[in-house]
Amino acid sequence: MSLRLRLNLLLGALNLGFLIALTALLLNNQKDSIAEEIVAAHRVTVQMLQSAAQSSLVMGPAPVIMADMLERLGRVRANEIRLYTNVANTDHANDGKGTLRYTSPSSPYKAGRNAPDWFAQRMSPPMSVTVIDLPGARIEVLPDASRAVLDAWDNLTAVALLGTVFFVVLHGSLLLFLRRLLQPTEDDQLKLVATTQALAENREVTNLIQTRVEEERNVDAYFYINAVMEVCARCPLWKQCFQYAFENERFGVWGGMTSLERASFDRPDKYPAQRQRALRSLSDFGITLENIRSAIEHTSHVGSLADKTATD
Repeated sequence: MSLRLRLNLLLGALNLGFLIALTALLLNNQKDSIAEEIVAAHRVTVQMLQSAAQSSLVMGPAPVIMADMLERLGRVRANEIRLYTNVANTDHANDGKGTLRYTSPSSPYKAGRNAPDWFAQRMSPPMSVTVIDLPGARIEVLPDASRAVLDAWDNLTAVALLGTVFFVVLHGSLLLFLRRLLQPTEDDQLKLVATTQALAENREVTNLIQTRVEEERNVDAYFYINAVMEVCARCPLWKQCFQYAFENERFGVWGGMTSLERASFDRPDKYPAQRQRALRSLSDFGITLENIRSAIEHTSHVGSLADKTATD
């Protein structure tokens, strides 16, 4: 994951957290505002209707007077008013409330639209129906927060849309800014090219030095082994030394041979090159294949050294 992408994800998470916190704060404020508005409107409406109901008792039949007053009054903000008459007569179709004489007209404000049910349930304040009893009539006042909730939903939608646009624009700008900010300059590119060339040259020099060191080691080892083999081949105890090493020694130059060369005389098919080399080197000092075979015949562990050397 690039540094630019990590920075963008970090800033995105911070902005998203800020938008979520802002939305939660807005919803809480809207909920408190709706509750205050609905409670106040309901209280005023109930007080007005109670005053009108008391006056209707003096002016004439209460159901008739209240029905006329409500029809002239029309829609009351944030409340739905229902008037039932003939309350004394039990009417099963109306659950014993009487005959529905009047109900408030629908609100023309944002008609035909409603907030989602889950949003309305969260934002609507818990309020109960207020009942005003009259002789032969009954008035029910139902708090109606649907328009206030719809306003809150529209505000939330606008904020969400604005936040989305802001989020997209901000992150698009950040991507462009970070790309320009993190893009290497011309001087940085030249330094990078120079550093890469220097590293390549150093690598080539290192390889040459290592190759030369290995060659010198091989040359030194070759001359060292040849010098030791020459001393061994001239030694009057060559045969005894070879027999001892053939049975016991798995490393080093003994009897004018290395360990693999000694093993090649027991297993000529396994180390043919070492066998030929030993014969060429020893023949210069008068040691023949018959001398070697004669020395091997006097050993008691033929094959053991070759097996151990092959294993190593």
